[in-house]
Amino acid sequence: MGREEYLEIRAEQGEPTEFRDGFGLKAILGGLFVAFLVVPGSMFMFLMLGQYLTEAAIWVTLIVTLEITKRCRATLTRQEMFVIYSVTAGMLAAGVGQLYNFVWMPYFVRSAAAVQFDIVDRLPFWVAPPPGSEAYVTKNLLHQDWWPMLALMGVGILWTRI
Repeated sequence: MGREEYLEIRAEQGEPTEFRDGFGLKAILGGLFVAFLVVPGSMFMFLMLGQYLTEAAIWVTLIVTLEITKRCRATLTRQEMFVIYSVTAGMLAAGVGQLYNFVWMPYFVRSAAAVQFDIVDRLPFWVAPPPGSEAYVTKNLLHQDWWPMLALMGVGILWTRI
């Protein structure tokens, strides 16, 4: 899109004349949709394809939310769409990044590729519990073998907040 097209579209939209709040029940339901469906779906797609689909997930979420509101004979304002867009982008970009490691590293440590290339024994203890760990059997993130990874994640979160 050229600059002329952008300016033409911008002129058609006009300047906003009033402030409207976009945070409401629809935005909360959109956030729950993101938390329970989009984030796990994005994690699954990352594990299967090996790449993040964050931008696609953001727009798919917005389109699905718009379609659901149409089916309910309701409307979404621009402000509500922006809040849903921002919540989706924030959850996928910031929060999920830390959680991918809890899914990816145990998968990688126990994968056939890591065993085949003899990488398993060379991974440090703070990356993930070793393949024969009790943490995988109990599926408990509070198991002692997860503590180094949890501690590093906590330090990383605190470091970025300072």
